[in-house]
Amino acid sequence: METGWLVWVALAVAGAVVLQWLAEPLRYLGLLAGRMALGYLGLWALNLVGLVAGFHLPLNPVTGLVVGVLGLPGLGAVYLLHRLYS
Repeated sequence: METGWLVWVALAVAGAVVLQWLAEPLRYLGLLAGRMALGYLGLWALNLVGLVAGFHLPLNPVTGLVVGVLGLPGLGAVYLLHRLYS
């Protein structure tokens, strides 16, 4: 019975070490996902305004990530690329 307890303690310590090791990359992944969601929200709002003005920008992971990471300059870049290549 003593060996079973020791195995559980070793697994708990190993799990804590792995979580500590992955904490920083997972934090950055969460920040990136949040920015991507904000990029989607910005593109969606622009597309609502674009219904009246007669233009739209595609909603896909690349455009959401570009707008989320770069902000307004990214939105301008996506708009410019859409106008140039469509």
